[in-house]
Amino acid sequence: MSHHLHLLIVRRLIFSIGLFAFIGCFVLVLNITAPNPTHRRYSSRIPLTTSISNSSQSIGLDGETVLSADLGLPSNNAADQRLCFCRGANLKPDNCVGCAAYYAALTASFRMPDFISSRVIVESKNRQTLAQDDHDLLNQIGDYSLVAISLHRPLWIYVRVNSEVDPIYEQLAAATQGGLVRYFNVSGYSDPIDQAATVGLVLSGTMVLIIGLWELILYRRRMRVQRASYVALSPVPQLGRPTDNRRSLPKPRSFPGREDTHNAGSPSPKVPPRLPGSPASPLSKTIEALENANKAAKQTREKLN
Repeated sequence: MSHHLHLLIVRRLIFSIGLFAFIGCFVLVLNITAPNPTHRRYSSRIPLTTSISNSSQSIGLDGETVLSADLGLPSNNAADQRLCFCRGANLKPDNCVGCAAYYAALTASFRMPDFISSRVIVESKNRQTLAQDDHDLLNQIGDYSLVAISLHRPLWIYVRVNSEVDPIYEQLAAATQGGLVRYFNVSGYSDPIDQAATVGLVLSGTMVLIIGLWELILYRRRMRVQRASYVALSPVPQLGRPTDNRRSLPKPRSFPGREDTHNAGSPSPKVPPRLPGSPASPLSKTIEALENANKAAKQTREKLN
């Protein structure tokens, strides 16, 4: 393998790797490929957080609003929704529009998750801690997990990116084939995947640009060399030779028994012999007249001399 061909293969390989890396980093920066129902690694906006002016109810409601927009699902807490998990088959709580499932082992008469669909069960927890000693919270998530297993639907729990979560909650969600997602963005948070993808985007883009410009320069150089070679090998037309677009002049017509008279000083044409008794042709008479005139001119020159 020649040296130039080896360099060409290396350049093309580096260009392909850089291009695929650029596309991959670009997709990561878009934040649309995370393995959870929103397909995002973090929320589309920062919800309300704990402060003196914000109540726990308004904080939780704002988290549900953000999650509803990212999921594309209506909140189950809306007045026309409110599907519940009920403990008794003959008992429909007044707060619920209907019972989505019945489970006798519930720790409460009913449970109303934040989001219910035919595919998933979702709970929003826009709070700082999810502790194991919070018995109400633990019973609630435990009931959701049991019903999700019975319905064969995964349970997804969304918390803040910096929430302190006891492993028991992650285990309850994982038992349903779902998971716990550190999702709600907070002020000052920077996603490490976003940071790495941005750096990779710049590096791979620079590499693709340099290799692409290099290939363009080499291509234009090859084209100039090819044009120069074509001009050098093209035939040069020679002077004095008729070219294809010229038409050669026809040769003058010759007659039997006479010579061409178009050149000066050429001998007089001779009259072909005439058969006895045949009439003289006009051409013969003309030639005879020319011969007589030449003879008279010759005699005149001799007399002058």
